Amino acid sequence: MTRAAARHRDVAWLASIVAIGTLLRVVALDRESYWLDELASLDVIGESWRGLARVLAQFDNHPPLYFVLLKAWCSVFGRSETATRAMSALFGVATIPVAWAIGRRVGSSRSAALAAALVASAPFLVRYAREARGYSLLALLTLATMATWLRMLARPQWRNVGWFALALAATLYTHVYGLLTAAGLLAAIVWLHIARATDARASRRALVGLVVAGALFSPWIPVVMARTRRVGADFWLPPAPWNWALEWGARGWTASIYVTLVAALAAVGLSRSRVADGAVARNLESSESTGAGESGGFSRTSIAMVIALVPLPLLLAIPFRPMFMAKYAIGALAVLLVSAAIGAARWRAGRLVSCALAVLGTVLCIVRVIVPRENEQWREAAHFAREQHSRARAPIAIAHHAPRWRHYVNDADPIELRADGTLAHDGTNVADWLRRRHARDVWLLEAHPPATDPQLHAALTRDLDRVELRSWLGARAIRWHLRITPAP
Repeated sequence: MTRAAARHRDVAWLASIVAIGTLLRVVALDRESYWLDELASLDVIGESWRGLARVLAQFDNHPPLYFVLLKAWCSVFGRSETATRAMSALFGVATIPVAWAIGRRVGSSRSAALAAALVASAPFLVRYAREARGYSLLALLTLATMATWLRMLARPQWRNVGWFALALAATLYTHVYGLLTAAGLLAAIVWLHIARATDARASRRALVGLVVAGALFSPWIPVVMARTRRVGADFWLPPAPWNWALEWGARGWTASIYVTLVAALAAVGLSRSRVADGAVARNLESSESTGAGESGGFSRTSIAMVIALVPLPLLLAIPFRPMFMAKYAIGALAVLLVSAAIGAARWRAGRLVSCALAVLGTVLCIVRVIVPRENEQWREAAHFAREQHSRARAPIAIAHHAPRWRHYVNDADPIELRADGTLAHDGTNVADWLRRRHARDVWLLEAHPPATDPQLHAALTRDLDRVELRSWLGARAIRWHLRITPAP
């Protein structure tokens, strides 16, 4: 096959995989209601640009890049479920050609196609590409950092060092796990230098790239340190016991058959492959030549990054909570998928398993769109309460997560309650407020476990009776009826 024909074949394969990945990420984006964390994103971008920096520095746990991009995006496309989630879907789709590029650079066209197919169909990646949160951007930038790292090792020119530093800095400004990514890359360059898998010039410039990325991120380091101290003191998750990391890791990473198969395929594929010794360079005859620095650095870099993004935070979660949640490790899964594809492409059974995993992932993604919803449906609960407000003039009350409920019910002029059953704006007892309005019922909206506040409900039961409860997967609308007080 000529180079032109091979190039056209590769473009056709990539276009087909991207098309499938796009459909999995954009079809029925508004099917699910916003849930708590997505509504938190909307709260953040509702601030002015000056207020955005203050909120992110003082209240939110994540660096600012995703929120800055989301605010700019929503100023153009609006704040509907489809519009806000479309940006995450775009990042998810962009991850596919990056995976292809890594597979093509380190392995072959076959490796590239398998890597793109696995990333395009991975249920975990697709799920977070359909949410208005920054995890899809984190996966994209983690792979982009790896791609620029490998190119820098192979060709340690200052231009490539600069691209790597920018990609890593963007990862750092997306999520604090960027620090773990940087730690994994530092471990990788030490490992490569000790194993003599890269030359001294590439090692020195890799260290320069890490230092430049750290310097670019340095203005946000005091914020990260302050937030770590505050979260460690008052986060809702309890401190982890010493054996928590082993138990959670065993449950979390083996509960999903898909993730378990990917991890096993990556481990077996990398152990069987000869990537580390540079032998794969013979597969790149129609592409740029890659030296041992690039191909040999891939397996060690993958191992170091996965260790830094999964076992390390699991151990750090014991003294520093909440250091590990499965979605934080989305970059590790992206690296595992590409590693599995590159390793598996070298033998027939691995290719068959990779194709089966891609089909399985696609089916799981389709099923998730078809089956009943799984997130708490704030929108449906709010829509029901608004109908009652319009039909029976029953007022709507919100207590916990009041700013987030306002996204759905603000036009119904809801009242905000304190834990003692009084109105937040003037301290009036809710029962007295209902009597003044000649109203008998109020619909209280609650969501996110624990949905019920015992103190608030105890305060309400002094003068009201709970007569009706409607629930939508954790989002609830409760009708409280004003108790008739007998005349003296």
